[in-house]
Amino acid sequence: MSSHHALTVLLVLLLLFMMGCSDRERLNPFDPQNPNTGGAPTHFSAHSNRDTIFLSWKAMDVDDLSHYLLYRSENGAAFEDFRIIDPDVNSYSDVEIDYDVNYRYAVQAHTESEQGMLSDTLQVTPGAFNFWITDYYDFSIKRMSYDGSHFLGHLDIPTPIAIEAGLGNQAFYVADYWSSAIHEVNRQMQIVRTFELPDQPVDISLDLSTSTLYVLTLGMNQILQLRLVDGAITSIDLDINISFQGNLAFDVLRRDVWVMDAFLDTVVQVDLSDNQPVLRYVGSLPLAENIYADPITGGVWLPSHDGVIRLTPNAQADTLLTGYSIADLSLNSYTGDCYYVGYRHSDLVWETGRIERGSLEVHQILGEEYNYLNHIQVIPGLDPQGFLVMQLGTWRIMRFDGQGSLIGERDGFNGRLDIALE
Repeated sequence: MSSHHALTVLLVLLLLFMMGCSDRERLNPFDPQNPNTGGAPTHFSAHSNRDTIFLSWKAMDVDDLSHYLLYRSENGAAFEDFRIIDPDVNSYSDVEIDYDVNYRYAVQAHTESEQGMLSDTLQVTPGAFNFWITDYYDFSIKRMSYDGSHFLGHLDIPTPIAIEAGLGNQAFYVADYWSSAIHEVNRQMQIVRTFELPDQPVDISLDLSTSTLYVLTLGMNQILQLRLVDGAITSIDLDINISFQGNLAFDVLRRDVWVMDAFLDTVVQVDLSDNQPVLRYVGSLPLAENIYADPITGGVWLPSHDGVIRLTPNAQADTLLTGYSIADLSLNSYTGDCYYVGYRHSDLVWETGRIERGSLEVHQILGEEYNYLNHIQVIPGLDPQGFLVMQLGTWRIMRFDGQGSLIGERDGFNGRLDIALE
């Protein structure tokens, strides 16, 4: 072999050796150029369930790993060293938290001589409630965290059209349209009982004091009274035709059941105070989208194509926000304030706002930057509260605080939602 050829072979071997060393170096989990880790713990996740924030990450394959360092910040402040985690542990449950505080987290791996890169930064806002959301066209129920960012559970139901929370939120009742059934679901998202119905349900409302579920049915134009203790069913006939867009609400203060249908200008008030139900019909109203019982004085509120309609317990009508098409509203059960989503007829500009209970003063919270909102659920509380909304087209759930700042969102919804608080 010539000396020139031998030198060429030697250079090639040296180059391959150097490349191999470089590849091995890059496989160091602490290397920022490592294609698998980027030098940091991966698969970092965080979510809240009331008074606990759960954190986890993928363990790093480092022989001399000494510990993980968990960082935390509150409400946008700088990160601080928070917890030292043993090297054989890759999760942490943070219970030293306050509700409605925005927490940010990151985790970092350490050996005795070096430290890795910071992981992705995650943020969580914990609170006293979770959301249960029925998604009719997704054939499922989703349990969602307080900040609207994380799914805590999922249950497939053929056609979940409405949901109500039971006593102490220990059970939830789900109307299954095509199955003509009511399912009782526990907090572990398991069906524990099913009540067969004689007709298809389109909406439900629960009287917690008597454990009676009121069920609005489609084909028979009836209200079914389902006694949850033993499954006994009685019925009340309605003299209106109920469609797929029918809704009802139970007024716990006056013990009335109110019924509306999006294709009718008539609302039915069913007085249950005596042994024999008394039906009253309130007509000539703008077409409404839903109906909600007033938690403070009784009566109901309706989002309509021409404003927000209030009906007193004596069926006296008052209209607020005339000139607006209101897609949905939600009443704060503590204060009675009305939160709404809709648009002005004059310029088709969308708006989300709050109507104060006493003064009826209107406070705009969101403007046209958030349009086509179709569902809203307010968080109960004494001060102006945050809320959850769904946006048509993007099919996102978005969670805002009381000042209108976005604190969480998730996509993957399909419409015809109903929401209950846990």
